[in-house]
Amino acid sequence: MGSSVVGRTIVRRPVWCSEDGSCMDLVFFSCFYPVGGFTLWPFICLRETREDLEGENIDEFINHEQIHIVQATEMCCIFMYLLWVFDFFKGLMCVQRRGYQSCACQCDARLSYVWNRLEQEAFDNQRDLEYLDNRPCFAWCAYPNRSVAERWINSYRSQV
Repeated sequence: MGSSVVGRTIVRRPVWCSEDGSCMDLVFFSCFYPVGGFTLWPFICLRETREDLEGENIDEFINHEQIHIVQATEMCCIFMYLLWVFDFFKGLMCVQRRGYQSCACQCDARLSYVWNRLEQEAFDNQRDLEYLDNRPCFAWCAYPNRSVAERWINSYRSQV
């Protein structure tokens, strides 16, 4: 399993090895939308190696995932994942382009992800590499926020 050290976090690329000794990289994916990685407390799992991500802003990406680690820590891990899943499924049922609507039934996973309060905090602060030094406890309570969602959607559209 390859690894590299980023700040205080060891980033590992997961590998699966069979009994005959052959190994293959585990590429994590989502059937809803492309993901570059995810946090499974206390680990950050990346879809690519650091070298493969050369030219992208890896520091922002790692900071985004480290915000999730702090969220999980302050919510005793399991509650953070329960809240994430709750927000995601709530978003699948209740989010339209204009924001939350009662029983919108749009089933748009990308919008659900964008309106997830934990993802919004991480997205909103991923560029501020000093954010975790000054982050108030339970900062995710200030989200979801329409302006963050609109900024995120607009930044995604400009990349496509």
